[in-house]
Amino acid sequence: MHIDKVIQKAFEHYQAGEMRQAENLSRKVLKRQANNINALNLLGLINHKLKNYDSAISYFEKIINLNVNSDDVYFNLGICFKEKGHFDKAMAFYKKALCLNPQFSYAYNNLGIILQQEYQLDTAIEAYRKAIEFSPNFAGAYDNLGTALNQKRRT
Repeated sequence: MHIDKVIQKAFEHYQAGEMRQAENLSRKVLKRQANNINALNLLGLINHKLKNYDSAISYFEKIINLNVNSDDVYFNLGICFKEKGHFDKAMAFYKKALCLNPQFSYAYNNLGIILQQEYQLDTAIEAYRKAIEFSPNFAGAYDNLGTALNQKRRT
């Protein structure tokens, strides 16, 4: 079977919640192409979903070490570090994702969440507004903006 088809099948398993099958197919691809970015990325996503954050980070970092500048990979690293409680690292990766894609609404939203947790409310509000500017139907960003505005009003 062609590698692209194997990756596609692995991704289908991932979307269906069949992590073991997705992981097995991705590992088969890596045996044939050790630096296959799609397989590495999928393994990172799988490990994140399974809350194996250190393993997920390892896969995403391998992609970056291959000199691939992907806003999604930096965003995913931000998510992993946020889940581990490393907020400074998470913010740095979200900002890197935004450098590569200045209209990445989810990165603005996640950056806002961390800023809000650190009581940097004005900056968090600005981040949520940017998320909404680039994705006007992003309900989560509206919710987060409302919460931050309410929190600021009370302080």
